[in-house]
Amino acid sequence: RRRSGVLFCTSTRDMARRPALATPPQPPWPAAVTAQRVALIPIERVAISVVIPTLNEAARIQESLEGLRWADQVIVVDGGSSDRTVPIAKRSGAEVLIVRGRTIAEQRNAGISRARNHWVLALDSDELVTPELRASLHRLTRAGGASPSAYRIRSRNWHLGRELRHGPWGHDWKVRVFSREQRFAIRKVHENLEVLDDVGTLDL
Repeated sequence: RRRSGVLFCTSTRDMARRPALATPPQPPWPAAVTAQRVALIPIERVAISVVIPTLNEAARIQESLEGLRWADQVIVVDGGSSDRTVPIAKRSGAEVLIVRGRTIAEQRNAGISRARNHWVLALDSDELVTPELRASLHRLTRAGGASPSAYRIRSRNWHLGRELRHGPWGHDWKVRVFSREQRFAIRKVHENLEVLDDVGTLDL
């Protein structure tokens, strides 16, 4: 079962640590211009809860959150940042939970437990959602009938301004959309959802 969607991100500095799901870097808009542009564009809310684990992500969390104004609920689960991650997240309208000394999987699970919508989108702080994925999520939340309990999303990875189209980086899929009953297995690295019987695909 396939639906339409792709996930992007703007940062590639952590590629050695984890996949970067990225769009090409864009010139930053001044804050006042960005606010004006957002105010002029009607926002149709999508009934989905977005969960983002953070730790000292002040340099990039605001851009990520500004791109999620369409989401009904955004939950930032902070691991005890010493920078301005938490006040930036609160100022951007996100719900903030503080979960210190836990794994990323435990941070994600804490956020999922607060989700008020049936569908959850798990993001990292350097990831952005494309218009295609946003539209796909909107259709998913409005669809009736039986559906898988989780969906894979294709990630487009960028490095040094170029999209990585070949090898593992060019075929990068992750289960990031799922029902709020799901939980991540508690591991120190490479966190994944616990065993799923039925996984669909959000694909272009």
